Amino acid sequence: MMKITRSALERPLAWLAAFTLLTLVLAWQLLGIDIRTDGAALYPRGNEIIDRSALDRVTFDDPEHVIVLVQQHEGGPALESYEGYSFLRAVHLALDSLPITHENGVISAVNQLDVSTRSSLYSVQAYLDNIPRDPRALAALRARLHEERLTNGLFLDGDGTTAAFYLPVKRGVDRAAAIEEIQHWITTRGGSDFDIRTTGPVVAEVLLGEMVIQDLLWLVPLMMLAITVLLLLTLRTAAGVAIPMIEVLFTLIWTLGLMSVAGVPITLVTTIMPIILVAMAITDEIHLLERLQTHIESRGGAAISRAERKQAFLDAIRDVKRPVILTSLTTAAGFLSFLTTSVAPMQHFGVFTSIGILLAMFISFSLIPAMGILMPDFMFKPLVPDLLKRRAAGSPDAAAGSYKRWGLRASLAILCLAVPGIMMLTVQDSWVDNFDHDSDLVAAERSFNQRFWGSYRFDVILAAKSGIFERQEGLKLVRTCKEIVKRGPYVGGVASVLDPFEGAAKVLGDDAHLLELPPDSLEMVDDIANFFHSRVSLHQFLSGAADSTRLRIFVNSPDFARSVQLRTYLRDSLEAVASAAGVDVHYSGDIPVAMEVVGDIVDNQLRSIGASLVGVVILLLIFLRGDRTALVLMVPVVLATALMLAAMGYLDIPLGIATSMFTPLAIGVGIDFSLHYAHRYKSHRAAGLDHAQAVHMTAQSSGRAIAWNATVLALGFLVLTLSALKPNHSLGVLLAGAMVACYGTTMFILPRLLWRTYGDGAATQITNAHEAEAAHRS
Repeated sequence: MMKITRSALERPLAWLAAFTLLTLVLAWQLLGIDIRTDGAALYPRGNEIIDRSALDRVTFDDPEHVIVLVQQHEGGPALESYEGYSFLRAVHLALDSLPITHENGVISAVNQLDVSTRSSLYSVQAYLDNIPRDPRALAALRARLHEERLTNGLFLDGDGTTAAFYLPVKRGVDRAAAIEEIQHWITTRGGSDFDIRTTGPVVAEVLLGEMVIQDLLWLVPLMMLAITVLLLLTLRTAAGVAIPMIEVLFTLIWTLGLMSVAGVPITLVTTIMPIILVAMAITDEIHLLERLQTHIESRGGAAISRAERKQAFLDAIRDVKRPVILTSLTTAAGFLSFLTTSVAPMQHFGVFTSIGILLAMFISFSLIPAMGILMPDFMFKPLVPDLLKRRAAGSPDAAAGSYKRWGLRASLAILCLAVPGIMMLTVQDSWVDNFDHDSDLVAAERSFNQRFWGSYRFDVILAAKSGIFERQEGLKLVRTCKEIVKRGPYVGGVASVLDPFEGAAKVLGDDAHLLELPPDSLEMVDDIANFFHSRVSLHQFLSGAADSTRLRIFVNSPDFARSVQLRTYLRDSLEAVASAAGVDVHYSGDIPVAMEVVGDIVDNQLRSIGASLVGVVILLLIFLRGDRTALVLMVPVVLATALMLAAMGYLDIPLGIATSMFTPLAIGVGIDFSLHYAHRYKSHRAAGLDHAQAVHMTAQSSGRAIAWNATVLALGFLVLTLSALKPNHSLGVLLAGAMVACYGTTMFILPRLLWRTYGDGAATQITNAHEAEAAHRS
């Protein structure tokens, strides 16, 4: 690396030109990067539940649905009036004619069959085919409509102020494009007497990613502005601001440009990657700048010759070269542990974060010296007072003594306190809960769940021999299972094949109960249900061979914890009954899929922590040639990570897709702090200082840089708490907390561990080790 640095210092314009040309090429590529923030992009590959859910959609001819909600305005015409019903019918026809609507057609109260007015099979009409103007006839229509169980649960609320339409999205149509088409249609209805909004799981998954991106588009620049100001206050020079920000800019353009070249999209997971790269790039540059300032000051200040500044750069880079390289390699290797996951965006996150970290390291040894040697003298002059003044040389023995007294005890105390908190951690997430509480989507979702069974679906699939679910034995089992399901936690309502069959039985005119009909009549009921399948939705509940059927559970305001409770209840109460009848059971639908996505991402994140730590230890042992310091360096990293996880447990902050993403940065920054501290400490010990003196001197050099890093990054990340979106807000708090935890464990625990490792009389041993290392390099 020193050869690269010397070349950059000798030919800075050539290096700058090469970097600029390559950056322009990658910036051009960056313009075409694909953004896929739809929640579907996070689906794990090869997951049984997700694959089965996709297959069930084909089996039951059930494409994804967008819920369109129509509500009457206060003081406006009533929804259940002639004008209101006419408006609902017009909305149904308009949604049905959209190019993104599946051929199955929209389902709503408009096309529900009114069998009470039939004179023959072919004269059966929908409730709203003919809307009477006469008040009495209208009241009778309204009464018949609300006698239907599904009407009150799915289509029209009890007080008649809200109606729901279920629009099936044509297969092959992008979900985001479908929602955009619906929203465009809604805007064309502006000024109507009724309010129209979209809601449901598909809308939530699509819009959350878009809103996270929109939020970050103003939060990240604001965060960078805050970091710029903080860099000025800590490093105090224009160069101290420009150098880190230049590295950040080039690193981001190169990394994202390479993603675009590779055809890798930006997803909800990879949106955090720029924040991590900002942190890792800035930490290395602050360490370099701290040493550079020291060497420039030792040569007389900013107004030194170009040759002296060149030497100052060489000395500064020589001081930090080893910890910067080790930090970059070990952190990059840690992120590569994400390759073991089954979620493609997490694999992309690990690979390209690793690439970005290594690019930042290369820029530190090449572009930064080239630009630094070209900067005018005034950029290295202090512009503000030193807010973190070097501590006066007091009694280093007293400081070191305090480490000896309580450092190890504090480590054990932290672990003892952390374990109960970590045990209290829960996994919890919900697409809708991540939105701004006052957003239109949340308002629509809240309104829908207050008035209907629920927008999220948990499907129970019963599978057996062919034809069983068209016969009495199969239908009776469905009825038994349905009664069990209805008693489950958070169940708003249940729909099954019994609903279209019972509607068809009414068309037949039989007064007997469906399950008491003779085989001939039951077969006719099946024929009638198939005849009216587009209106009674038979195929959504019964496969073509009648060998499998679906109970659709509508869940009100679900989240991960509630979904787990429901799944546990079904496994305990339903599966034994089905098994006794020789019927297999599996689960699919919105909720099981969401559970798999959240659970898989969080599980992979937690497993990657262990894999990262093990990988980092192995690499440190290799790079340090078995030096026991490798294990010592990991203690602050483990403690900082444990502290943050314990704090989440004690504060009841659950693990979710967003909140589990802080751990890679905590590990990366923790390794950076530990390596730089230990490197300077060992250098001072090799120079003949005892432990107390080495601790004191290290606090004046690397300690200052670590304090600057923690201050700049923690306060910078807190800008994310201004977000109204829960993922960004939570991430800001956790990232800032991770910086503070890494600083605390490094500065107050590591010195004690180093004393335990090397003692007060090991200077000769360390000196010999450094001499051997220097001989090995030469």
